[in-house]
Order: sequence, then C-alpha cells, then structure tokens
Amino acid sequence: MTNAVIVRYAFNNQLTLVLIVGAAHFDALLRVVGNALCASAPLSPASVLERAPEAISGALGSPLPYAERLQLAQMAHSLAKRLCVPRDMGKPAGEQLRAALQLAAHALRV
Repeated sequence: MTNAVIVRYAFNNQLTLVLIVGAAHFDALLRVVGNALCASAPLSPASVLERAPEAISGALGSPLPYAERLQLAQMAHSLAKRLCVPRDMGKPAGEQLRAALQLAAHALRV
C-alpha cells in the first residue's frame, strides 16, 4: 500500500492501537459511508453498505485484497468506537454514523 496513514491513539499514556492503511483506501471507505448516509429511497444505507467492498474496489480501480479489507474493517470499527458525541456532532448524527461504520466494517469482513 502506498501513502500509508498511521493512526494512533493513547489511553492513559499507553499506545492502544496502531493501524496502517492506504490513504486512498481509507478515503474510499469514508466516501462509501458518506454516500450510504445520503442514500434515498428505494436504497437504504444498509443496502448500500452491503456492497461496500465492491464500491471501494471500484473507487480504487483495482480489486481489494482480503487482508486490506480486514484492515479497513478494523479502522471503521475503531473510528466508530472513538467517535465523540456530542463534541464531534449531535447524538442522532453520531448514532447514524456509528451504525454506518459498523455496517461497512461487517461487509468488509464477510
């Protein structure tokens, strides 16, 4: 992967997570999640996110290897857990974003 992004966060001065994922891959994941949240009838966010791996592959222009899918799934799950509501956004928006990130993570793991 090129243009790696290293995401780290500390809890009680201990490094708890280090993930390396391609910046283009992570950008594609966030775009898919954003598009899913903006989906309108007859599509639902869940139906859009079921196809997250294919959508990310299409955005990147190449197939997404399973190892990278797992890294992206872990990143989506970690982001969902670390989202700070109400500091980052309101509670309803935070719940929707968390749910969308978790659905994307699940779709990438399958």
